[in-house]
Amino acid sequence: MTLPDCLPLIITEWDKSKRDGVRVTLDEYRGQPTIDIRVFYETGEGVRRPSPKGITLGVRHLSSLAEATAQAEVKARELDLI
Repeated sequence: MTLPDCLPLIITEWDKSKRDGVRVTLDEYRGQPTIDIRVFYETGEGVRRPSPKGITLGVRHLSSLAEATAQAEVKARELDLI
């Protein structure tokens, strides 16, 4: 499999707190395409660094992840959590 030269590709980022953010990235690991959802923290110098908090999955799991996230959102709304 030939992977695109654009990897890693940041899909989206949002602030989790004043110093932490979440980043969703398409990337590769050992020649296989992955999706990485990771917490990034800000160093004292203002540089964002990846933390060990996150998950990396093969992109073949992306549909299952999207479905599970949608189900979690529905349930959270039913429970008035959001």
